[in-house]
Amino acid sequence: MHFWARERLDTQTKQRKAREALVLCGGMYQHIDDKSMHDWAFERRIWSHLEMSRLSLMELPNHFEQARGVFQATSQIGCMYVDHRFDSQAGNLFELLFEGQQELLGDDHLDTLDTVNNMANVFESQGEYSKALEWYQKALDGCEKTLGKDHPSTLDTVNNMANVFDSQGEYSKALELYQKALDGREKTLGKDHLSTLNTVNNMANVFDSQGEYSKALEW
Repeated sequence: MHFWARERLDTQTKQRKAREALVLCGGMYQHIDDKSMHDWAFERRIWSHLEMSRLSLMELPNHFEQARGVFQATSQIGCMYVDHRFDSQAGNLFELLFEGQQELLGDDHLDTLDTVNNMANVFESQGEYSKALEWYQKALDGCEKTLGKDHPSTLDTVNNMANVFDSQGEYSKALELYQKALDGREKTLGKDHLSTLNTVNNMANVFDSQGEYSKALEW
């Protein structure tokens, strides 16, 4: 009995330390737009610790016992894997995270929808466009329901779907969705907002790809 109790305590201690390490590593994440050269180098130096945290999460019997902090850390580590182009490992983390969020938060929670969007990003990066569109559609449905059709996050998803159609050479579908994103962004953010101008540029690129150079120059 004493041996069993000691082994159980040791296991619980290991699990607690694994979760603490996961949260610590996740807290080191910097968004890709905000990363300096120092940040990139630092992430490469701690990569072995990130990998240990990822593997320990996979082995934990109750991955998200301490839900919110572990959810956030898992998402942050997944994003680090994406930034360094380890898409397969990132996808595994996001899939695990999505399952936990579905169970504890629900399909339409904003954190769950963020993970859905991250899954779509991974599939898009891997060139698996049909899967990317499937996940983006799931994110779009949830965002429209939870946030509304003109919310910036909803419009970001519309724009992302247009990007996928553009990559596939389905230019009419891409233009339709870019126009939808543009209308919403002009209404919500204004004509001079960077996100609005980014959509304008995307539409010009589509016309350029189609050889419609006068329309491209107009946009």
